Amino acid sequence: MSGSTRSYEVARRLASLGHSVIMLTSDRDGLFANETGWTITNEAEIEVHWLNVPYSNKMSYFKRSVAFLKFMFFSIHYSKNFKPDVVLASSTPLTIAIPGVRISKRNNVPLVFEVRDLWPEIPIALKVIQNPALIYLSRKLADWAYKNAESVIALSPQMKEGIFKRNADKFIKTIPNGSDVEVFFPDQIKSKVFRQDYKIPNDSILITYAGAFGLVNGVSYIVKLAEKFKENKRVFFLLLGNGSECEKVLNLADELGCLNHNLLWIDSLPKEKMPYVLSATDISLSTVIPVRALEANSANKVFDGMASGCCIAINHKGWLKDLIEKNEAGLCLSQDLNKSYAKLNAYIQNPLKLTLAKEKSRKLAIKEFNYNKLANDVLMVLERSIKDK
Repeated sequence: MSGSTRSYEVARRLASLGHSVIMLTSDRDGLFANETGWTITNEAEIEVHWLNVPYSNKMSYFKRSVAFLKFMFFSIHYSKNFKPDVVLASSTPLTIAIPGVRISKRNNVPLVFEVRDLWPEIPIALKVIQNPALIYLSRKLADWAYKNAESVIALSPQMKEGIFKRNADKFIKTIPNGSDVEVFFPDQIKSKVFRQDYKIPNDSILITYAGAFGLVNGVSYIVKLAEKFKENKRVFFLLLGNGSECEKVLNLADELGCLNHNLLWIDSLPKEKMPYVLSATDISLSTVIPVRALEANSANKVFDGMASGCCIAINHKGWLKDLIEKNEAGLCLSQDLNKSYAKLNAYIQNPLKLTLAKEKSRKLAIKEFNYNKLANDVLMVLERSIKDK
């Protein structure tokens, strides 16, 4: 499916090493005919249990919260017959900790809590949660989750710092999102096929954003940046994805005269199609709105872009900025569109610099973010937690 595949990438590697992996997840897209109960499939030797819970970034925060609660309650009851050696609960949402803790307590086995975003810090910073009582309860839930976890996995160094401030006695391991370097790699044939299918000239510079169109993603920033390149016939922007802000973004692109001129929109594609997209991409973009709490993110799109040999561009500070600049794997833009245009245009006008950034990006993916390595890091945390329980 579209979206993050971190849990799948880690789980299939654990299964390939001979471990028995049971995954509880949601059938958010209605893949199966079973409308109310659970469906069981086998995916790459993973025993996957799917609960039908419609979910989309287009949904209101209230409806998304209802979806989180539905999955929480049903998975607690459904998992009563499971007998695991260790439980890995991957958040967001923060409510995923509740069935995780319940399963671990029921079987007297350790819980490893994986933190993909710092909750509730992010929704509080975004003013999604404003009620003082809800803020208090959400912080208590986070503290309770950490307290009941044997170990914690953080997806970035900044997330680890945030967790450590409140849980200095816990074992916390940073394991970022990763790159499937065997699936994502520079492929001229895939690049040519994709560009032909979408009528993108082979000699053009393609700048791609592939991800959610939510409030935090700030995709309107990319549209405004594309507008500054409107007269440059060598530069094309691709927006791939959907979400709550999609209509707003596309309306803005239409108003600025970019849509179907130098900016193309494609709705979500399955993951198997993404190697074609990224092979055709020169610069892979990852953006967020200017909220400091979001600088700790570990965006999946960045690591897919690295594996595909794309120059990486982001518009925020934080650990990813430091990583990209240190390894010369791309460029870091600012919220000032004029400055960002000048910096991006300078890269585009320097083919050697762009080529070197793409090569270094791929090397960084192989060396530091190969999912084979990261899955072994997760296994180490799981085994350590079993030993220390």
